Amino acid sequence: MHVSSTSDLLTPEELKAWRRITDEQYQELLRRGMPVVHTAAGDRHPKGEVYVWYFAVPPGVPKWITPEQIEDTLRVWQPYYRQLLTALDALEIMVNVRNLLDLMMSQK
Repeated sequence: MHVSSTSDLLTPEELKAWRRITDEQYQELLRRGMPVVHTAAGDRHPKGEVYVWYFAVPPGVPKWITPEQIEDTLRVWQPYYRQLLTALDALEIMVNVRNLLDLMMSQK
């Protein structure tokens, strides 16, 4: 795997802070195949590959859902869940919130 510079790499601690995940959730990401580069300084995670891997929009979702919205949803909701949330979980949260808002707006 080629990485253009070390600034493109996240340490495990930086990744956990960015994703707001626990050590246990980080280990689950590794088990699920999150991209990792083994360096002399320790394991690192390529930012671009992690972004694509973690926030990929699943096929067939509503057009209003973007990778940025998935990222924001996961960042906000992850601290409230013990299990590791995925893009599909974020999709479910966003659709449910949208449906709730649509219902509330239709009641006016």
